[in-house]
Amino acid sequence: MKCELSKEKLIGYFYQDLPDEEFKGVKLHLKKCDACKMELTEFSKTTDFLKTWPDEDPGLNLKFIREKASLWSWLNPGWSIGFSWRGVAVGFAGGLALVLLILSVLNFEASYSGGEFNVKLSLLPSSDKQAEIAEDPLAVPITKREFDSFREDSYRLIQDMARESRTRNRNEYRTAFREFAQDIDYQRRQDLSWVGKGFEVVHSAHDDKIRRTNLVLQQLIQTANFQRLRPNSDPNK
Repeated sequence: MKCELSKEKLIGYFYQDLPDEEFKGVKLHLKKCDACKMELTEFSKTTDFLKTWPDEDPGLNLKFIREKASLWSWLNPGWSIGFSWRGVAVGFAGGLALVLLILSVLNFEASYSGGEFNVKLSLLPSSDKQAEIAEDPLAVPITKREFDSFREDSYRLIQDMARESRTRNRNEYRTAFREFAQDIDYQRRQDLSWVGKGFEVVHSAHDDKIRRTNLVLQQLIQTANFQRLRPNSDPNK
């Protein structure tokens, strides 16, 4: 996009998530900038394409039922009301795992390339984000800036997925047409082979008929010659 309008504002205009003044400014800019208009059209087509994907039901019908607490669970010393080092250790480990999971989710990064998803979880933000937070104290998690950045990354991810899907569909169409052409050519060769064999059978039968006719004619000619060369018998005898 070769203009000063950011993708963040363009996406906000598409979702109508901009103040009135910025919305009008973007709308006026789109009337003059063909690149931004094309980018917005491509994003709209990608969104419509994703809406056509069917929602598939899971193959398993899972039902989760809360397990009833037995009397033994209340009498288990590990879960007794009194003080237990085992309970303290389990609770501390669970709390630590929960804190680490929350920190990892806050630094979640995903990308799509070559038909594969790449997911990255880290306890600390990346160096770029650390530098951004150091320079701008307002750039903290769960802010509008982070949300807009996430929405822009999602838009880029959706575009990559749609481009990958279109490329895969084109390759499948080419393969199908190539196989269809090969089948047609194979069927044509088979038909020509059967026609050739039919001509051979007809030609062989015709030659055999001509040979039999020639043989009959030769026998008739020999008989006629024999009758002509045979001396006439004396009628007085």
